[in-house]
Amino acid sequence: MAATGINSHIYIGIDSFIYYREGDITKFVAPDVYVVLGADKNPQRRSFYTWSEGAVPTAVFEFLSDTTANQDRHEKARLYMVDIGVQEYFIHQPDMEKRPEFHGWRRNPSGGMNEIAPDERGGLFSEALNLWFRWEEQLTTQVRLLRPYLPDGTPITTSKKEHRLRVEARALAAEEAERRREAEAELERLRVQLANRQE
Repeated sequence: MAATGINSHIYIGIDSFIYYREGDITKFVAPDVYVVLGADKNPQRRSFYTWSEGAVPTAVFEFLSDTTANQDRHEKARLYMVDIGVQEYFIHQPDMEKRPEFHGWRRNPSGGMNEIAPDERGGLFSEALNLWFRWEEQLTTQVRLLRPYLPDGTPITTSKKEHRLRVEARALAAEEAERRREAEAELERLRVQLANRQE
């Protein structure tokens, strides 16, 4: 996910259909978010056809809701990983009124599934995406957001946040440059005063 700005062969789908068996339109899923390494980033697609793309999702994320939580925890894990061939599958409970729940599974070489062990803060590492995922509570919206982090723990900013940080950094740099000019002018004024006193 982090590399989407620099890699044109990472596709991120949101709430769209994935058809995974050519010729059978009944074989589809609609995950909340999925990442496909090796598929062109553009154009955006209404549906993703694995056979025409030549790729299946690398990682799938489902956000639990009352109507789908049981399926997300059980049947979908097997469907995504065994039937479709997804490498990693994650489920997350975003509703702060419900207990936190964040789990992930990784496909093993024999085609089975292994649960991903969380770190001490409850984060899960995606080997396929080379990213950590951790949730944080947003008290103003009452939502638990799932956030990506680089392997060293550096948070990945959203494009809006990144833009805001760039604007703030430019403003700080301009303020610093102005302070430097004022300090240099004051220093020059003091040098002139000192030179005048010595005469």
